[in-house]
Formats: sequence, C-alpha cells, structure tokens
Amino acid sequence: LGLEQELAIDLPDRLQTEVGPSGAPLSTGQARRVMLARALAGQPALLILDAVLDDLNEASVDRIWQTLTGERGHWTLVVLTRQATIAARCDRVMHLNGGHDS
Repeated sequence: LGLEQELAIDLPDRLQTEVGPSGAPLSTGQARRVMLARALAGQPALLILDAVLDDLNEASVDRIWQTLTGERGHWTLVVLTRQATIAARCDRVMHLNGGHDS
C-alpha cells in the first residue's frame, strides 16, 4: 500500500509516530490505510470493507484495489459502498434498498 512513503510525508517520527485512539495525528485516509494494512497483515480468509474506500481519492483507491485483488490476495473480499465507481470494480454486485436486495 506504500504506507511508509505516504505516512512519512506528514509525520515527524515517521512510522514511530504515536497514534491516538481516534487516529490523530493521521488524516482519515491515512488511518484507513493503516487499518487495511493491519487487516492484511493477518492474512484473513474473509475481508469486509464497510465504506472504507468511499472517501478516498481515485489514486488511493487504485493502489489499494491492486493490493486487495492482486496475486497475494487469497481472501474473499466483500465491499460495502455507496460509490458506483467502486462497485463497478467488483465481480458481483448486490444492491440493497430498505433492507431488501434488488
């Protein structure tokens, strides 16, 4: 995910910077990338992303998507999103309306 390169830009202690419970001093995007990196480090069988990608810029989504769907991705990936551009990347899409699929 290029975390060290992306995080090191704004953090004085680079990857040694202490992060609070709310993710501060990381930006929302940085905190989400760290959360994803932690999840992937455990090599899960199932990875569920609940709107994790929705507020990231397209370049960040592209880099993360390549990691999630690349050769090293031996997990089942479930993506919950409100973004049509993110849903379009998925092999199968289910739309939920009022709690019922359509």
